[in-house]
Amino acid sequence: MKLSSIASAIGLAEITYQVRQVESYNSHAFEAFAVGTAFYLLIGLVLGQALGALGPHPPGGRPRRADPAAEKEARVAEVAKAASDA
Repeated sequence: MKLSSIASAIGLAEITYQVRQVESYNSHAFEAFAVGTAFYLLIGLVLGQALGALGPHPPGGRPRRADPAAEKEARVAEVAKAASDA
């Protein structure tokens, strides 16, 4: 099991505990769990982006996303070359 999975499970347990404390204090269960859920998602998204940026990358840097326009031009050039060779 990855360490991030363990940390995620512990984080979820802690947030759930705090949400239950808030719920027992003011009896607003839906609002407490909505805020807890939003908080958990926000933390997950922020940490996912940060770890993705700081994590290991393949040699030569991060692979670039393909440019759809450049791919289309390359395909058109290949078709034109194949047509002229035929």
